[in-house]
Amino acid sequence: MKSICKLPGILAVALSLGFAANGQKTAARETTFDVVRRLAMSKDETAKDSLLAMLDTLQNSALEAHMIAARNGYYMIKQKAKSDSLDAEIKTKFPLGATVRDAEEEKVYKTVGAGAKEKAYYAWVKKFPPSHFPDVDHDHIVYDYARVGIAQAFADTGNVAKAEYWINQCEEDFWKGNGYGGLSNTFEKQGNLPLAAKYEKLAVDNAAKYYAMKNADNAEKFAASGYLGGLTHYADLLMKEKKWAEAAIWVNKAIGLQKEPNPNLDFVYSKLLMRQKKYKDAYERLAKDVEAGHGFPELIDSFKVAYEKVNGSLAGYDKYAASIHTIVAKNIHQQLLKEELKLPATDFTLTDVDGNTVSLADYRGKTIILDFWATWCGPCKASFPLMARTVEKYKSDTTVKFFFIHTWERDSTTALATKNARDYIESHHYPFEVLMDTKDAVTGENKVVTAYKVSGIPTKFVIDKAGNIRFRFTGFSGEDEAAVEELSDMISMASGSDTR
Repeated sequence: MKSICKLPGILAVALSLGFAANGQKTAARETTFDVVRRLAMSKDETAKDSLLAMLDTLQNSALEAHMIAARNGYYMIKQKAKSDSLDAEIKTKFPLGATVRDAEEEKVYKTVGAGAKEKAYYAWVKKFPPSHFPDVDHDHIVYDYARVGIAQAFADTGNVAKAEYWINQCEEDFWKGNGYGGLSNTFEKQGNLPLAAKYEKLAVDNAAKYYAMKNADNAEKFAASGYLGGLTHYADLLMKEKKWAEAAIWVNKAIGLQKEPNPNLDFVYSKLLMRQKKYKDAYERLAKDVEAGHGFPELIDSFKVAYEKVNGSLAGYDKYAASIHTIVAKNIHQQLLKEELKLPATDFTLTDVDGNTVSLADYRGKTIILDFWATWCGPCKASFPLMARTVEKYKSDTTVKFFFIHTWERDSTTALATKNARDYIESHHYPFEVLMDTKDAVTGENKVVTAYKVSGIPTKFVIDKAGNIRFRFTGFSGEDEAAVEELSDMISMASGSDTR
């Protein structure tokens, strides 16, 4: 499964909240936010008139929720000046309201140091106590975001008692699994396997409740989505503690839920199978992943062990691996032939992190790879080692050019966004040319990512020498072997150098 980061901004949280005409949640009919969003996205010309009339009414409401809906509506129809003006009015009219509360939570996020972060939280919650806000459709999750952040900060320092205290302060049950999982990962990295297992089990139990639900809402579906991964990680932690019998219970539960290929689960299961000396079973399960190009280093290492046990030696392994690589490459190529596009790429002019102007049109005649990313996007950053390998592969090929376009920035100024992007790339020594797709001062849009109709990042485009988009793909699955082969094949096909 590929991981992506979705469109951020003031709509990200607000449009997930539901308010009826009286400001309360309703499940029986469209909420105010639903109506605003539907009208804003409609292609019907009459919808715009209806929307403008609605926004005019909402912006003059005595309810903050309605004014927020109006602000977001103006943002959606690219009236940034109106949206910004209304945002300022909301903050003035409701100085202790949800808008100011959410904005000031940034101080908690940005405070460095667990103790200092805790102090910042107390100051913030004293000014905006949860009791002053009705918990309408998970509104109190904003407090949980801060609490999980504090718990994580204390966990990072090894202060288990404080980490446990803060994670237990969370109110929104559906969000607790996310917090538990984060603590589990931290404790595992610190070598505290019993504590890592404890919190992964809490995460699994939390997700299990929602996984069993029928007619779940979006929050509940989010909580349920971590169930299979949690089962896999918990079983793996138990194996690392050498609790093999207990691990078998949980990994078999995960296998029973598996509906599609899952290399991580197969890898964990194979460790159990080989522990039980079921090498042929492990071999057959891992072979499916390897032959599909879904291998990662640890999985391939386990497969190699299983191969040796089944065949008695590694004598034929290199020949087998080479044949598998050929099969993977052929399968990828056949799939790419079905996905190939030919759409004109929108020209653009952006500045790089050093302030130099770069125009796409200047590179006509080259094969161009665009990679849309952001410093806050985990899957984007996870894909960068792969991208660094690919850039290195083509560093001597003057007909191929890579641009990494930083977009959807969350920083307060263009200068800060640029600095953060540059610092991240330089600190990891990535050989990337970074362009800044910052917000337009009038519309509030990141123009290039909008022009390319990107809905989630990372998204990559391969553009041929004539200026046509030949391939587009979103997300990152972490499957290095297949991903390198896939992108290289796209570049070959787009450049006209493919000979297959």
